Amino acid sequence: MKTNFEYYKVFYFCARSGNLTSAAKALFLTQPTVTKTIQNLEAQLGCQLFYRTRRGVELTESGKQLYDRIGPACELMFLAETELNQEKSLQSGEVRLGASEMTVRTWLYPRLQRFQAMYPQHQSEGGTAAAADA
Repeated sequence: MKTNFEYYKVFYFCARSGNLTSAAKALFLTQPTVTKTIQNLEAQLGCQLFYRTRRGVELTESGKQLYDRIGPACELMFLAETELNQEKSLQSGEVRLGASEMTVRTWLYPRLQRFQAMYPQHQSEGGTAAAADA
């Protein structure tokens, strides 16, 4: 890929919002920076991506084609970034424990029940039922 991903990211936000100023705010950039980035992307791709209107921007046919391809890719990358940040901050993730049946029943299971009562949003697929069956 010859084109910088940041160009596609700026394009994605402009296409989604339909407004260069809104995209600039969402990306913490200035509006002239967004405009220049779009111009650079259009020059690299050799086509116009937006029609400028009084109310903002609208995608050209080439712009729609590009957005249809990169939109889902951008959303997947943003989702992956969010999930990684949640794991780093311990808002999500997985813990696997191994223990004998006696340890699970007498020590671990009661603690898991208390944890799940305190933090119901952290229920897992296995939950305490899997621990109790161990």
